[in-house]
Amino acid sequence: MVTIVVLLILAGITIALVFGQNGVISKAQEAQNKWKDAVNTEQQSLEKVSQDIEGIVGKISDNTPGDITDGGIQDGTEEKPYKIRSIEDFLELLTISRREGVYDKYIELETNLDFKNPNSYNDATDTERFGDYNEDGETKGIMEELTDENGTGLKNGFEFDGILKGKGHTISNIYIKESLLYNSTDAIDYLSGIFQENTGTINDFNVQGKMLVSIEDQTTAARIGGIVAQNKHDGKLINCTSDMEITVTANNLLQESSTAIYVGGIAGENEEGTGSTTIDGCTFKGNINSNLTINENTAGSKYHDIKIGGIAGKNEEIITNSINEANIDTTKNYYTTVGGVDSIMYTAGIAGENNDKGIIENCINLGNINSTSETSELYVGGIVGASEDVNTCIIKNVYNSGKISAKTTNDLSIGGVLAEGNGVIDAAYNIGTISTESNAEIKMGAIIGKYNSNASITNCFYNKTEGLYGAEGQDVANIVATENLSQTQVVQELNAKVEENNLSSSRRWYKLVETGETITFEK
Repeated sequence: MVTIVVLLILAGITIALVFGQNGVISKAQEAQNKWKDAVNTEQQSLEKVSQDIEGIVGKISDNTPGDITDGGIQDGTEEKPYKIRSIEDFLELLTISRREGVYDKYIELETNLDFKNPNSYNDATDTERFGDYNEDGETKGIMEELTDENGTGLKNGFEFDGILKGKGHTISNIYIKESLLYNSTDAIDYLSGIFQENTGTINDFNVQGKMLVSIEDQTTAARIGGIVAQNKHDGKLINCTSDMEITVTANNLLQESSTAIYVGGIAGENEEGTGSTTIDGCTFKGNINSNLTINENTAGSKYHDIKIGGIAGKNEEIITNSINEANIDTTKNYYTTVGGVDSIMYTAGIAGENNDKGIIENCINLGNINSTSETSELYVGGIVGASEDVNTCIIKNVYNSGKISAKTTNDLSIGGVLAEGNGVIDAAYNIGTISTESNAEIKMGAIIGKYNSNASITNCFYNKTEGLYGAEGQDVANIVATENLSQTQVVQELNAKVEENNLSSSRRWYKLVETGETITFEK
């Protein structure tokens, strides 16, 4: 009897082990289901990767490489735009721009292109069509010519005055290495970008790669931008992204006259036109590292004007709906044998300087901004270094969450939004931190560093931090300290004021979309 009971108990245990909720078969079934889910997930991932790779490195189809007219079929009108289907086509566009300029022509980028992938070329080993493209004295295949970092890489286009539709495609692994020289006797080259000048319209165009730019002795002007050096004469850059790593150096730049160097992730300079020179809906994702050493050996009054920003070094017209995600690190040192006086370096997330009719609206900075100098007076801001004109400069609906830091032995103006505030400043938010080191005077504020009482300030907020005040170390009307302002709250506040601040029908407005730590504009 006992044996039967024991056997029944053991049988029950066995049945439970095999068929129960935690039984072997249940566990096996659960494992099989997990395996199927994993296979499905992996398959979906592989399909997505395959689609991504196909989008970037799929073999191009171009029956007329290097001929953007497709054998004369396309005439550059809106109905028959020139087509870019290969690296050879893109080089031809830049060659035309260098030779005669591109005026009133429509151009469409038909696919993603990768300078380091042979699939993006009709023939990556071609040595005849472009020859010794990087001018290193050796003729190699065109892909090697373009990507060999011992050479000069891509030669930028000159003036662009057409309509370039990127259609959301990306040209990646661009490499540009050049020296800039401009003075009273040698106006050789002082502009560096994919295009030197844009007076047309560039839409939905994305670039990724590296720029190494050195500035030669006696150079009095330089404009350097991730897409264009100068956006001017009502030129427009719309919905473009630059993921360029930009390095600018001037090693012992010997100067006998004043210098003006502007560097931007999108454009070196957004120059004054008739009121509609525009950068709209653009994003900078790369980095800027600028290290300039200036020597002065002739007496006289000189001004070394260095302006660096995530979107533009200098803005004189319109920047809207744009984001800087990049870290920006600037260094300037100045030495003199004649007792000259050094001048200011401006560094900021959106524009180094906002000047003349400069309008910066609906823009945010997420990147860290750092500026250093042994000798220079520094202006460092999350959005703008300095907004110069009291009457015409406008800054509205802007937000900074990046870390802002600076170190100098000279005077320092530093602000979470602006280093120096003039003009209209409305709906500005800062939740980023500020750190400073200076042996001279520091003017620091959570919103504005150097305060100008003529500025019109409204609706400005910052995270309350011990020892930090709204503007130049003091409480200022309409700048309010809040407790633990979150990024989500800031985004909601910005979006609430988008329509209110849309004062011009010529400017488009986007709302911000937040996903985790990522912020983009709703298109």
